[in-house]
Amino acid sequence: MTEQANEVDFPAPEQMRLSRWFPAPPALLWRFWTDPAQIVRWFGPAGADQRKVEADLRVGGAWGVDFQAYGGLRRVRGEYLELDEPHRLVSTWAWLDDDGVKGVESHYELALTGEGDGVRLILTHTLPTAELASQHGQGWVGSMQSLADYVAEQNAA
Repeated sequence: MTEQANEVDFPAPEQMRLSRWFPAPPALLWRFWTDPAQIVRWFGPAGADQRKVEADLRVGGAWGVDFQAYGGLRRVRGEYLELDEPHRLVSTWAWLDDDGVKGVESHYELALTGEGDGVRLILTHTLPTAELASQHGQGWVGSMQSLADYVAEQNAA
């Protein structure tokens, strides 16, 4: 199987689902998604400059990413709700404003399933409104391309 493009749909107006196949085993993609030293290499849209990543990988543990994109500093925080390494991760998600105040909280679920000689990643993000689901869908597409580029770089090394 060869690498595929993102497949994005909206199972409900407030829910964005993205599916993409990667040429990597589930355990490796799990590490790329959960290890701060790996997250800093790909998280965010193309051209994002990652500045800080923290992840306390345990149920109830906090995570956060700060990066430069779209002309400014972007900060997102969350808490791990479920962890089933290397298959499933459920977390909260909230952007911070310029004063560090959390915005509206949403939830996302990451599912990793072995498929052929790689892994199928399915990301489902449930947000308060359809508009936010659409906006986050665009952002996740950019991040998945950055992740695909990082996987390709690691496979070539």
